[in-house]
Amino acid sequence: MSTQVTATSVSYSEQYYSERQASSMFRVETRYLCSLLDPKPGECVLEVGCGGGALLELCEKRGAEPVGLDTNQRALRLVRKHQPSVAVIHANGLRLPVADNSFDGVVGQHVVEHLTDGDALLTEWHRVLRPGGRVVLATPNGRYPDPDLFHDPDHRLIYSKTDLVELLVRTGFVVERWYTLAPYLANRRLTSKAARWLLGLRHVPFFAELGSALHVMARKPVLATRRTRGEGR
Repeated sequence: MSTQVTATSVSYSEQYYSERQASSMFRVETRYLCSLLDPKPGECVLEVGCGGGALLELCEKRGAEPVGLDTNQRALRLVRKHQPSVAVIHANGLRLPVADNSFDGVVGQHVVEHLTDGDALLTEWHRVLRPGGRVVLATPNGRYPDPDLFHDPDHRLIYSKTDLVELLVRTGFVVERWYTLAPYLANRRLTSKAARWLLGLRHVPFFAELGSALHVMARKPVLATRRTRGEGR
């Protein structure tokens, strides 16, 4: 089962987003997520919890038409400053102010762990995806041996691969790919130093589920049945 976390809200500053995007592992993860999403020229892609816009920038470079959504105006100011051509929306990922079947892809980079109702969140994302569209998630891995690495007082639920796959299936998606990044190697210092050189271990059975970040890509079936919030719980 996913791990429940008791938490209090924290504030994310523009400095936080800038420092986060300067992190080498964040940049690596963002590139992997963009490859997993695989946005095509002309496709409409929504990033929920877009932060400072690093992933939006990669999607735009591939010719897609990205839209960034965040509840934090500081994050949206950064996107407007550095990527004025990208549309942004100030809204909550649980209530997207867009029509059904609007996007070819929806991505959430470390978003789902911040909410207690993953079913409602992904049901809403399912609604706005076009049939055949992809959802891509990155979230801390509940099976990681050093959970303090991704401690955040704003986290609500930490998922294992099994938890996340079950959540996606329950909300109408077909899971196509998953892996974890940065497997644990005895201690945090060694893991941190070697992380970028050990990315290939995500395909090795022993390490496959033990990386710090869990990435999943799932698809809305072409003949998807219309879902409503709360259905299938």
